[in-house]
Amino acid sequence: MMRMLQVFSLLVVAAQAQAPTQTMLRQAVLRKANELLNSTVDDTLGCVSSCPMDSSTLSPSPLCVLGNCTSTLAKCLFSSTCRSGVMCELRCTDKIAKTVDALHFSSLMECMRVHCPGFPPSKTCAAFHCTKEAAECAIHTKCRETLECANGCVPSKYSAALNLVQENVPVEV
Repeated sequence: MMRMLQVFSLLVVAAQAQAPTQTMLRQAVLRKANELLNSTVDDTLGCVSSCPMDSSTLSPSPLCVLGNCTSTLAKCLFSSTCRSGVMCELRCTDKIAKTVDALHFSSLMECMRVHCPGFPPSKTCAAFHCTKEAAECAIHTKCRETLECANGCVPSKYSAALNLVQENVPVEV
């Protein structure tokens, strides 16, 4: 009986020692999966945002997307987070497509694409190169709201532009 208690206590101690290791391993796997998922979203949106945008419809050039982003879009199709981020962004820009505000929004996005390549765009680069475009977007409510909406979908993409726009919002007296 005493021998059985010793074996049982050894099993309990071994199980307790193994549990933190398994928990740490599980946490590491979840962190890595999250990093891969975020990189899929970043890669997809980085590729799509590197394509020229139609200033009226706010859609990226289909030829550019098909030519340059096929593999990242394919990965995105298998990620619900990536798909929902892209679809959310489309819903935001649909509101101002084919309006005057679309020109201000596309002007800011084009400036970011040309002068601040990479994903997410650098806030310093945006402040240095795109201040005029951000100021134009800031004084047009629908342009600013579209930027805020899109930032809610994929914060890393729009945070540089949104910070710049918020710095340029006119103060109402």
